Amino acid sequence: MVVESNIVLPQSWRTLRVFTSHRKNCYSIDVEKGAKILVRPSFYHGNYDKKSSPLIFDLHFDGNYWAIEVRSLSMNMYKEVGKNYGLILRRRVSFGTKEIVRYPVDEYDKIWNPANNKAGSTEATSDAPITVNLEDNPPAAVI
Repeated sequence: MVVESNIVLPQSWRTLRVFTSHRKNCYSIDVEKGAKILVRPSFYHGNYDKKSSPLIFDLHFDGNYWAIEVRSLSMNMYKEVGKNYGLILRRRVSFGTKEIVRYPVDEYDKIWNPANNKAGSTEATSDAPITVNLEDNPPAAVI
């Protein structure tokens, strides 16, 4: 089902999956045991049913309450975080752009927000290529 909107929506919000036949419905996502994955929830109701009321639902991930968007990550990323812990995005800053950066610029679809240049900061520009060699793989565009 296509979601109609008067605003520009991200691609992931333009289609709708409706579960009507069961009280409990599941998606199964195959991942390699021990692999690191990114889980990012986002929802848009879009008034698809013309009732102007929000949906109510529970979302479970691996038996725990969650909401879900899944991306595979490199095994070298976020080594400081143990496999039994989740990552929480507080803020990821892009110093090289003035817009939010996501996929395809960041191959792992991390969300990079532009830096707010405060008084006293200096913006440097250069045409020199930037080589990024960090384990968490920031895209060159945000540096």
